[in-house]
Amino acid sequence: MIQQPLVSIALCTYNGAPYLRQQLDTLVGQTYSNIELIVVDDCSTDGTVTILQEYASNHPQLKLHHNLSNLGYVKNFEKAISLTQGELIALADQDDIWDTDKIRLMVEGIADNIMLYHDSEFTDEQEQPLNKKVTDVRNFYAGNDSRVFLFENCVSGHSILFKRELVSYLTGFNKVIIHDWWLAYIACNVGSIGYLPQALVQYRQHQKASTNILRQDRGQAKRKTRDWRKLRTSITLPANLPLIRIITITSLSRSYLG
Repeated sequence: MIQQPLVSIALCTYNGAPYLRQQLDTLVGQTYSNIELIVVDDCSTDGTVTILQEYASNHPQLKLHHNLSNLGYVKNFEKAISLTQGELIALADQDDIWDTDKIRLMVEGIADNIMLYHDSEFTDEQEQPLNKKVTDVRNFYAGNDSRVFLFENCVSGHSILFKRELVSYLTGFNKVIIHDWWLAYIACNVGSIGYLPQALVQYRQHQKASTNILRQDRGQAKRKTRDWRKLRTSITLPANLPLIRIITITSLSRSYLG
């Protein structure tokens, strides 16, 4: 029998008690069995840690880590990824609800891609469907052209599964740009990404969510350009990125941003 590859699910938490149990139930209830669940709590002050300790005591695959100081959403995911051991890595938010077949379907579907992502269904705070999916507000992309991600991101962090080899190209997440955007951009520079059309996550939209796509104002070319100006001056491109890609990134940023 062929051994299933270990899949690491990196879950970051911060004051997420109201919705956390529902999410944890779907994570520990995955039909794919070879999973480790890496949870990093970012100094929660509500009942989050108590809930996590309860689940950790009942589910040995859950490994709980506590930050000594608050790192923030993006840097906490960077830390969580660094703690994973799996051949494949998935990211999870504290307030969504996963389809219990999500990991199995993604492992079966990733093939030669370095990253795979999927569609998601929007719900409100009470899990009521909003009759809209991410593909209704974002144009999904599959391939290896990183230029697609220069000014727009269609990849939500909760939807991705990526191979461990991608980690070697990450120079550290930068707060100027959200981590899922950066992951997708680098993935297209060193391999290809694919997507599944199934909606495998109920993507909860509420006022305290770290990201809320339906609430975002998407007509801000100036703001996006400003963010990329900041990014260009604050990031260090991976030293092991193919030379042609570094040249392309540099020339494109100069062309678009001046």
